[in-house]
Amino acid sequence: MRFKYLTINILLFSLISTYSFGLSIDPIRTIKYRDAGTITNDVIILKNIKDTATAFDISFRDMSINNTSSLEWMKIPEKSVQFKPNESINLNYELHIPEDAKGEYYGRLSFVEKDIDADNSEATGMMSIKTKISVPVFIIVNGTQNYDSELVSLRLNPRNDKQLEILLHNKGNVHIRPLGECNIMKEGSEEILNKYPINSDAFPVYPQTSRVLVVNMTQKLKPGNYTIDVYFPKDTLGINLSGSYNLVTSN
Repeated sequence: MRFKYLTINILLFSLISTYSFGLSIDPIRTIKYRDAGTITNDVIILKNIKDTATAFDISFRDMSINNTSSLEWMKIPEKSVQFKPNESINLNYELHIPEDAKGEYYGRLSFVEKDIDADNSEATGMMSIKTKISVPVFIIVNGTQNYDSELVSLRLNPRNDKQLEILLHNKGNVHIRPLGECNIMKEGSEEILNKYPINSDAFPVYPQTSRVLVVNMTQKLKPGNYTIDVYFPKDTLGINLSGSYNLVTSN
């Protein structure tokens, strides 16, 4: 009988989540600052946290919007790794930054679990579930960063009246992780009724893309007219960004 398998894709953002899938990856998010035209070496530490042997195939996908070169900028000699129980392995790689590189290069490094008992599964006709773990890799080219963002709109989530949605557009050439604050006031008043964080999970906004940033309120707004001031400091956007919106709520 022909062997079948199902692959489950996981994009990891936190170190805690790696332990759920049997592979520890350090760092869980790679962010490097490099000069154009350079070649550098680095390492990612992998650990099998299972008490059984396991193996993973390795692949890399370039997702950069600024890359006009055919050069493979992240080179990984190893195409697969095999672990003994609880074994750690250093995964070496090279970064080849083109001479004309600008802004940011972004990709995903993926590890697909191999079925080391594939022969037995094929013989019995069983379906195997494979895990594909992906982690982000960011390379920022020194001296070429352009930070520019725009607040597009603010609205009350039509499906959740305790949540505001702020649409932000990243006009720059590097990703950002906006962390902001919004103040809610009655229209015509300067008294702040509530103050909430924006995008408290620090989800990224990639270059030349837009993202809805969420404000989770502890209580829904009573019917009325409100002014909502939004502010993002320079250390999260590369620029200071603020805006003021009028919001009308009803029953």
